[in-house]
Amino acid sequence: MSAPTEAAFSLTEVMPRPCLRDRLRAFWRERAPLVRRRWWWIPSALVAMLLFRHFFALGIIWSPSVQPSFVLVVRGSGVKVGDLAAYRYPGAAIGDYRAGDQMIHWVVAGEGASITVAENRAVFVDGKPVGVAKATTYRGQPLEPVKPKVIPKDHFYVLGTASNSLDSRYEHAGLVPRGEFIGRAIVLF
Repeated sequence: MSAPTEAAFSLTEVMPRPCLRDRLRAFWRERAPLVRRRWWWIPSALVAMLLFRHFFALGIIWSPSVQPSFVLVVRGSGVKVGDLAAYRYPGAAIGDYRAGDQMIHWVVAGEGASITVAENRAVFVDGKPVGVAKATTYRGQPLEPVKPKVIPKDHFYVLGTASNSLDSRYEHAGLVPRGEFIGRAIVLF
């Protein structure tokens, strides 16, 4: 048997390796004064995010027939005729759409406006054309045009941003009650 040589002995076996706890303590000793001086940004950022989320929402107008647009929704803002508005879909489930889904459309008419439908499925609001109701969805499901009527109190006629949008031209979607509106939408780009 031979005696152990000095080459088999290494310093890493004798010297302790710095553990994570020691590294964190050293970091905290060196950086703590800086962190304590600048701590205010953490709660400030949290409060700013919560306030933004309470008053605003970011949305995307996304449809197979429309180039995507980004919008800022001002929650709780009053919606009036002529506004681009976000709302919860009040209609019957059809295709990819379910009641409560969030949608963004133009508010075209309000209380007291009359809706008429021509034989070729062209829809008119107060005599002005607002589009033609398609016979089927892009998946082949049948669509019925809106029935001629006068828009009741606290209801609005909405029109999509594209000719293929599911909007108030169809009986499935119907008119949007005031309580379903989330807020006014502003196009960012």
